Amino acid sequence: MTEYLEIGWYLIICIAVVMYILLDGFDLGVGSLLYLGKSDQERRLMLNTIGPLWDGNEVWLIIIGGGLFAGFPPAYAAICSIYYTLVMFLLFGIILRAVAIEFRSKVENYRWRLTWDTIFGIASLIITFGAGLLLGSMVTGVPFTNEAGVVLFVGNFMSFLRPFPINIAFMGAFLFAIHGGVFLLLKTEGELYERVKKVIPYYMALYLLTYFISSITMELDVPEMFERYDDYKIYYLFPVLIFVFIWMVHEAIRRNRPGWAFIFSCMNISTLFGLASIGFYPNILRSTIDPAYTINLHNTAVSKTSLIILLTVAILGLPLVFAYGAWLYKSFSGKTSLHKTSY
Repeated sequence: MTEYLEIGWYLIICIAVVMYILLDGFDLGVGSLLYLGKSDQERRLMLNTIGPLWDGNEVWLIIIGGGLFAGFPPAYAAICSIYYTLVMFLLFGIILRAVAIEFRSKVENYRWRLTWDTIFGIASLIITFGAGLLLGSMVTGVPFTNEAGVVLFVGNFMSFLRPFPINIAFMGAFLFAIHGGVFLLLKTEGELYERVKKVIPYYMALYLLTYFISSITMELDVPEMFERYDDYKIYYLFPVLIFVFIWMVHEAIRRNRPGWAFIFSCMNISTLFGLASIGFYPNILRSTIDPAYTINLHNTAVSKTSLIILLTVAILGLPLVFAYGAWLYKSFSGKTSLHKTSY
């Protein structure tokens, strides 16, 4: 039974990761596309498409961190220790975004607002690239030992800059730009709508290019990720679905159906995460020194009693989080308009 409890809590954390990517992904994408706003009014409109949502989307980060801390504390400690520099970059980006979106409209001055808009866009890219490097590096693994529960990192920052993590960072930036662009189509109209619509196909091409490159770099950096695919050939449908969903996003945009485009974009992201999870499970952090040092859900989980309590809390709490999110998005559905209280 303990094994099923460990898998259950592992799945909850995975769901939280997917929800964060889906929800915070589009507002990070909007930040990276802020240059498309040709005037203060347009950039203000773009920021207000995510204004009621961006801080709520980041709640999923708390669930991810809290889930690791509560369910797999050695994994949480190892990640925070090994990826200390990257985590600080991510926190720096999150702080910059929050400050930028709150400060930009405090002064009615063009240079002031343009400066904070630029900071917001840069901070969005910092988070995107940092998260891509972190997740990509966790897949490829880093050099650390793990003896008697004591994790010792024997690498340096360059250990994270391998071909696969770098490619994932770029792929994530293009993916979020697509996701954010589709969200903007849902919330805007007129010239800005047309401008966003024209630029999305270019990001799709770059995303598919980096997706293809990721297959090559994965084979070079971590060929064992393909072992489960070779054992169960049906899993090879997942890479095909990526192309299918991107094509469906393109067709939905071409037919001016942004709602369907957003749904297909969410399906594309979920499939991409599933694609990685198939080869990565049950690991949490791989060691490139010795597979015996690898941190997984089985050698870092808390006791059976603790897992039962955690799962009970999650089963009761997560429906409330989803319900609140559904109410929030329904309340702010439709095209965005500006008023006195807007950013």
